[in-house]
Amino acid sequence: MVGKVDNYYKILEVKKEANVKEITAAYRRLSLKAHPDRPGGSEEAFKELNRAYEVLKDETKRKQYNRFGLDIGFDQGAEEVATEMMTHANRALGVAVIRTALVATVIITMRHQWPRALSIAACGCAAVFGRLTGDASIERVGFRLVLAPMAALICAAIGFGFFFDILIIAIGSGIIEISESKTIKFGIFTLAAIVRWFFKARIWFFLKLIAFELFLLPLSFIFFQLAGHAANEILNHALDKLALQVREEFNRADAEISALKNNHTAHQDNDSSTNTQSGPYRRNKKHH
Repeated sequence: MVGKVDNYYKILEVKKEANVKEITAAYRRLSLKAHPDRPGGSEEAFKELNRAYEVLKDETKRKQYNRFGLDIGFDQGAEEVATEMMTHANRALGVAVIRTALVATVIITMRHQWPRALSIAACGCAAVFGRLTGDASIERVGFRLVLAPMAALICAAIGFGFFFDILIIAIGSGIIEISESKTIKFGIFTLAAIVRWFFKARIWFFLKLIAFELFLLPLSFIFFQLAGHAANEILNHALDKLALQVREEFNRADAEISALKNNHTAHQDNDSSTNTQSGPYRRNKKHH
């Protein structure tokens, strides 16, 4: 929805200096009149009123609206975008910490015989309990989780513990879920093999990795805060220039439209004056 800077204020019948409380009070009063179910109301007017209220009650949207003189529909500032990116990044780091801890737990514990035996027994009990109680979800969990200790047992028996570690690192990291491409999956397994071969998948390696991921959390917060502030300054400077150009174009267009209207009115006045003057001449000519 596009309109001049005065339109939304006129729609809500408030001044440009009105605060949020005044805007909300005006919206509630006018929404009762503009509602489609009320006499004299319409869906178009109600939507326009809602959009005007949505823009003017929000500080960022209102600032953009006042800057451009129209509703450009760009509701997020650079700082809001940076904050959203920071949230996603921190969530990804948190998930990475949990996955790393799970991978370390599985690899370290499955190297010993008694944790493998206990895990197999626990999974078997879960499967039997699910079958007896008719809970298919518990039964499926038992059958699925038993694959890890069974694979560890078999790999340990034939001396392939190295490949079990690679499998757990590749699957547990979650990277393998990103793409279905066989080439990418092969690359991920290759990287997991290099990590296992170089770091030996020892407990100190996983502890250091978890500590590093936790260290990245505050760094991510600081980085996105600074990046958002810097981007906001750059964006505001660019938007100010663009807003000036947009306002100049609108003013020029308004001037041209006004000139065309004035010319049209002048032509109509001239035509009316000519017809008035030619009327008596025609009547006199007919009389003679």
